Amino acid sequence: MSENTANRNALDPLSRGLFSVSFTFFVNELNFDV
Repeated sequence: MSENTANRNALDPLSRGLFSVSFTFFVNELNFDV
């Protein structure tokens, strides 16, 4: 269980960064469309 928790903690910032990056691209796409 401890290993799984450590992996989740290590991936948390990564997933957050991925989400913000994809969100930025999504907003850029909307801006280009408009």
